[in-house]
Amino acid sequence: MQTLKTELIRYFEQLEADAHFAFMEVQQDTRKGNIHALRVSLKRLRAFLHMLSEVDPHFPGKASLKRFKSLFAEAGQLRDLQIENSLLYSKEETLELTHKTSDQLLSRIEEQQRAFRAFEQAFSIAGLRETCLQARSHLEHMHLSTLRKGLRGYFRNMLDELTILAREGMSSKKRLHELRKSAKEALYNLIAIDQATPHVMLSMDLMQPLEMLQHQLGKWHDHCMTKEESKNLRNVPQSLKRQLKQDETRYLQDIRFLLAQLPTMSDRLLEEMDTLLAPVKQEMVIETPLN
Repeated sequence: MQTLKTELIRYFEQLEADAHFAFMEVQQDTRKGNIHALRVSLKRLRAFLHMLSEVDPHFPGKASLKRFKSLFAEAGQLRDLQIENSLLYSKEETLELTHKTSDQLLSRIEEQQRAFRAFEQAFSIAGLRETCLQARSHLEHMHLSTLRKGLRGYFRNMLDELTILAREGMSSKKRLHELRKSAKEALYNLIAIDQATPHVMLSMDLMQPLEMLQHQLGKWHDHCMTKEESKNLRNVPQSLKRQLKQDETRYLQDIRFLLAQLPTMSDRLLEEMDTLLAPVKQEMVIETPLN
């Protein structure tokens, strides 16, 4: 089996293992760290499956993603409340306020934890395993030239989309949310290809700004979500409202600066991806099959 396919399959198997382990962990404890780990593992898996569906039109991407969509959504409802509580608590600490605002979310978090436990007990991870087996089969049977061509097309389209969103991102919250999701998917799958091509590496000076962009977009999103939630809470101090607004504005300023770099960065990333995805002389050496 050719090196690129071998390494991609190994990377994908690790994604599956991480998701399975995270699911087992939240069955034991639904604390914030475990829910976060589950969500991240599912996001990475979802990004890879979406990439595969773009590379291989015969792979039923939408049907595969549906098998764990409900798990992702249920975990997201609990995760949102946990983030809002944590963010409000940290602002209260900064402003030396009592925790009367953040404490209002505690009963809702407990209620959502009970709802999530009931959901996970009824949820079968068999569908996720079936999706992963199907994805691996499609990767194993795909011709290498088709894989390389498909990956180049996927990243060209993805980086073009990021460039367009970079120009339009500050025009509305909707576009910024689209940019946040696209940047995260691009970063996850760039990491996948980088790890699957050990003969050459992507430049860190290109990866770091993209990682910083998706990080700042995530922080901005958390503040937007928390600020909106605070409207449903009682007697929120004006100083706390101002702090949330100020921090949101600061993140937007950082995002604006990073977006100005994105078109040039996307062009350079595409050039490097062409290098990573170029055939290597040792590629046709037969390797030990994966178990």
